[in-house]
Amino acid sequence: MANRNRIALNQAFFSRLIEHANLNGVEIQNPAEGRWLARLSDDDAQLMTKADVRGLQKLTKSLRVVELSFDSARYVVFFGLSEVQELPEGLSEIDLTPALFLVAATEASVRPSATGFAVKDAVEGLHSGVADYSGHDLKEILTLHPDCQAFAVDPNYDFTWSLPRVIGTMIARSYENGPIELSEDTLAIISNLFEAGSPHLPYEVILQGLMSISWRGFYLGLYRCIEQLFPVSALANWIQETGDDRPIIDIAELLERQLAWRPKEDVALKGLIQGVSPELVGNFVKCLQIQVPENTSFAKSLAKRIYSLRNGMVHFRPGVSSANELGEQREDMAVRLMVLMVGELYSKHGPAFHGDLKE
Repeated sequence: MANRNRIALNQAFFSRLIEHANLNGVEIQNPAEGRWLARLSDDDAQLMTKADVRGLQKLTKSLRVVELSFDSARYVVFFGLSEVQELPEGLSEIDLTPALFLVAATEASVRPSATGFAVKDAVEGLHSGVADYSGHDLKEILTLHPDCQAFAVDPNYDFTWSLPRVIGTMIARSYENGPIELSEDTLAIISNLFEAGSPHLPYEVILQGLMSISWRGFYLGLYRCIEQLFPVSALANWIQETGDDRPIIDIAELLERQLAWRPKEDVALKGLIQGVSPELVGNFVKCLQIQVPENTSFAKSLAKRIYSLRNGMVHFRPGVSSANELGEQREDMAVRLMVLMVGELYSKHGPAFHGDLKE
């Protein structure tokens, strides 16, 4: 359990506000006078000193997330999050308190968003040297910072134990003004992956893709998730013949370390896609407008095209096509199908790959 000093915490917070004003050319009078957030209750004061920081993500200069726990309760505090259309089950919005805001803002080093003059108006005339001063009102201080929201966490939902999963679904549910043209259907599928997907998924990679400024960045993030599973198909015969029951990731790491062995990418990709549901493969072939040659499987043709798209995005040299623009509707569909494929592959292979469960 943490052991913070409330006075020092408030001093550091208001010093940052005053410094922000100074950096914007605005001088604050009486900067050394004591300033603090008005006390709400004894319980909230205890939370301020004792709450533990379970997780912290600095996604952009303004979008930051802090996970806190105190006694048996857990909270997630967001700064700079757009309006969430509908909260997922497992999170419920609560009133922001001085403790939740102050601890989260300090731990995440949240930068004020107001002008220097706005800071001056809010803090200069109120301090310990003024009669009857009992602290600054939280509502006024909130106006100087990016939008801040607090949520109570229900531990009975598995995804709430992973901060990247919580952040991922909240961003997907508030993506209306996001940089990629993603449809409501696609965003719903993304949210479902974060909330109900396999625990073995690399959610940090998916979150990074969701934060991209183009569909190509998201596509590559999802491709990386599939890439991690390449040893599954490449080592299938090895495992069957040797009876090696170690986690596949351990076998692959040993072979690469001792023999410099890696799966052949296009072959491994084809092997994985051959195990994907035919409906998903067929929809993907249609989306990418692939002409499947006679006597060639849809899976093989799809694997070739997915790999070709990846190469065109990653490489920048003669002979490698960079013509990866599909048009907004097909790009949205390609992202959606990649999300579904990643979810299906990790549900099927994740346990054996990581070794904690058997398929």
